[in-house]
Amino acid sequence: MSEHKKIIVGIAGASGFVGRNLIEELLKIENVEVIGFCRDSRGQRWADKLTWRSCDLYSQLDADASLRDVDVAIYLVHSMLPSAQLSQGHFQDFDLIMADNFQRAARKMGVKKIIYLSGIVPKAKRLSKHLESRLEVEDTLRASGIPLTSFRCGIIVGPNGSSFEMMLKLVRRLPVMVCPSWTESLCQPVDLANVINYISKSVYSNEFDGQVVNLVGPEVIPYVDMLKKTGEFLNKSVPIIKSPYFSPGLSTLWVTMITGAPKNLVAPLVKSLKYDMTVENSGPVDRNVIGDKTFDQSLDESFEWLGKKKYAKHERIYRPQINSEEVRSIQRFILPEGKNAHWVAQEYMRWLPKFLSFFVFKVEIKDEHLFFKLFNTFNLLVLKFSNERSNKSRQLFYIAGGLLASYSGRGRLEFRETWDKKYILAGIHEFRPSIPWFIYRYTQAILHLVVMTFFGRHLWKIHQKNQK
Repeated sequence: MSEHKKIIVGIAGASGFVGRNLIEELLKIENVEVIGFCRDSRGQRWADKLTWRSCDLYSQLDADASLRDVDVAIYLVHSMLPSAQLSQGHFQDFDLIMADNFQRAARKMGVKKIIYLSGIVPKAKRLSKHLESRLEVEDTLRASGIPLTSFRCGIIVGPNGSSFEMMLKLVRRLPVMVCPSWTESLCQPVDLANVINYISKSVYSNEFDGQVVNLVGPEVIPYVDMLKKTGEFLNKSVPIIKSPYFSPGLSTLWVTMITGAPKNLVAPLVKSLKYDMTVENSGPVDRNVIGDKTFDQSLDESFEWLGKKKYAKHERIYRPQINSEEVRSIQRFILPEGKNAHWVAQEYMRWLPKFLSFFVFKVEIKDEHLFFKLFNTFNLLVLKFSNERSNKSRQLFYIAGGLLASYSGRGRLEFRETWDKKYILAGIHEFRPSIPWFIYRYTQAILHLVVMTFFGRHLWKIHQKNQK
């Protein structure tokens, strides 16, 4: 891509730690215009060459609109924190559905290049769910057919980064640190400035197009030594007691209590650190790129940016942006061989009345509307099929009314295939219950999970039968 031609860059995750620093760097480039995607663009104003677009990546419609006219799409999103008042499902499935929306939109809107920020993938027979999800997102973005550059980074060190903040809080708040065995794992931390530099260069250069690149710092260091060095910069000596008895679950609880970071954020990071996250121990990649700053240099610049005296009063508050009394529920099922999302949606409508027959429940279809009825009289839920936004690989129904739902215009149910046709994702998005939240949380919400669990088993039986 020519450096002299105007390039429009769209950044998913633009309001995050890496995103905000990347924007500042990209705005220095003469022929680059930047579009930042965030859930709420109100009040986001930085510079003339920066535009903000409201985008909920769980919405295919929003993803399509956000990537309009974009040349280079940068994906910095990881869904470890909840996006709704009630989130049902696993973070891997939330990650997958957003990545799938993004790659579908990128392909539809003619994006020329995708850049993805991931993490080092170690050699291991079985990876943590966090690392498996990173790989799955990478494969999903690559399925767009658009050249994908994937930067697999070591722990990124920079002010206000979640890893950096957790280290600081552990050192500052603990008089003694009991360190589990995973803190002995080797890391190859990389400076934030190095990450920003290589991503921004890849916007206008084709050097890394279509490649998987390990991006790390020059120093290999155990995580426990990173904690020690952080203490030295804080002029605090913290005695360290090594213990083999801390399980990942107990470690997660310990780190969550001390740092105040949400469990959903801490758990995947802790489980990933049981591996050596270094170039030497990484899976196959196209290139290894080594940054120029040691961990000590990264710490020095981070503390210089924050100011030690300023940091003494500084506390980062982990507050995910969530919508009040909205529900997001995503479940992953095996997709029976030879079937598609269209078949799954129809099978769900056939299967559900039989499963809920003890409620005298039925589904009635009329003029692209589905009426979920009780006693053949009361409309519990009304869905409207979206023909214009559905196809064989994705079936979309908008929530149009019913006794159990508050109409918002964006509430929806969808069934979609994954790019490899192995799984089906069933998702409810932006659903607003009409009954009081406390009652909904312990009745209707639980019933929905029960229904989806048994429907998943139903699909599995069909899959098993087809395998014989």
